[in-house]
Amino acid sequence: MDKGRGNMASITAPEGLHFGDEFSFEYTLPKKDNQYWLMFKAFAEDGTLIFSDVRAASQGSFGYGVPFQAGPSMRWPLGAAHGRGELGHQARRGFVIDADCDFEIAE
Repeated sequence: MDKGRGNMASITAPEGLHFGDEFSFEYTLPKKDNQYWLMFKAFAEDGTLIFSDVRAASQGSFGYGVPFQAGPSMRWPLGAAHGRGELGHQARRGFVIDADCDFEIAE
């Protein structure tokens, strides 16, 4: 789908996702000595955040290798949504997004 933006990092979501599907992002980490994280966010048609989840992108850390699930949640009981994947790390100035991608989740 969409590729990431710069820093030699990239993140890609699978195509053809539907509500309730389990999925994993494909990603490339920059060659930095940081702890990297994957974030999945889902938004309603009006732009309201309806779901978010996080996993470690670095082996041996919280949630590494565990797939994400495209719903449901309390605010997303069913239906299509706009998805966003982010790959980033914590820095002194806060959370830095190294790469991101946008994708659609069908009903």
